[in-house]
Amino acid sequence: MNEWNDAVDSNGLTTREFRITGDDARDVTGSVWLPAESSKADTLMCFGHGASGNRYQAPICDLAGRFITEAGIPVLSIDGRYTDFGRWVPVDERRSGRNTLAKIASLI
Repeated sequence: MNEWNDAVDSNGLTTREFRITGDDARDVTGSVWLPAESSKADTLMCFGHGASGNRYQAPICDLAGRFITEAGIPVLSIDGRYTDFGRWVPVDERRSGRNTLAKIASLI
């Protein structure tokens, strides 16, 4: 199941938040910032973060704003699949996120 919601980041920029349920029912959440005008660039800037952060942590919002306004490049910031509501998930319990990342890319 895919969910999309409008949101505003800490700099007041509009973003689209999403939640995508992976094949193993472990959700991937993130945000997408889009330039005001459609871009002909075939570039997508992607950001991640450490296990204690989130998709809006500094400097992600600042950089996203610069990429969409100055370069016209869309930005994707995702939360990882390797934590479970603050609980670190051991390597042997993890599954590849490639299928889920492919789903995200196909929706943008």
